[in-house]
Amino acid sequence: METLRTHFSYENDLENVSELYENLSRQLKIIHSNNMVVPNINSDEIYLGESMAFKPVKESDNYQMIKRQNIVSFSKLMIGTYLSLKTGFKDFSNVDDQWFIDNMDTIFSTINEENFDKDYFSSVLLEGNDYYYSDYLDRKRQSESLEGKSNIQGYRKVLKTAGSELYQNLEYDTEIKEKNANIHITFNPLLIGISLAVITILVIMIALVK
Repeated sequence: METLRTHFSYENDLENVSELYENLSRQLKIIHSNNMVVPNINSDEIYLGESMAFKPVKESDNYQMIKRQNIVSFSKLMIGTYLSLKTGFKDFSNVDDQWFIDNMDTIFSTINEENFDKDYFSSVLLEGNDYYYSDYLDRKRQSESLEGKSNIQGYRKVLKTAGSELYQNLEYDTEIKEKNANIHITFNPLLIGISLAVITILVIMIALVK
């Protein structure tokens, strides 16, 4: 069986690290949802390609405490992968928590990968949240999706408003033109009648003078 350590012994591409750890995080969440824990999370005891990668798994009287340790160890293992993979994989899962806390700024400035989610690791290691990486990514995608829909709706609203104003202006222009046309239709015959009457009177006056 291939362990996480043996996998990274020949794999040094960071592009798929986030996806790999997301899938492992989902498995860890399933274990915890069944009130089970992983006694020790490290790269030698995570088996890739298996239906359940974490072995062994057991119940514990200190469930909440070990659940927290599992999430923290998993986070440190993931950070260590980003830190070391290009120069030779090293397992950081058992490095003291305080080392990460003391060096977090340096760690964040060292890792330049686009898919490295600094906010997640700050939440778990600095703020003490028991937050699964898979849950973080799900909420991040949901937020991005909602933001995208909001932008589309806002764009549609702008278009609708602009279209409505354009239509109203068109109606207004059409209404004015119709009114002007009605005025022309109403007054043109009257003007013609008046003109004919004036001409008739002038002809009569000229005849009388002669």
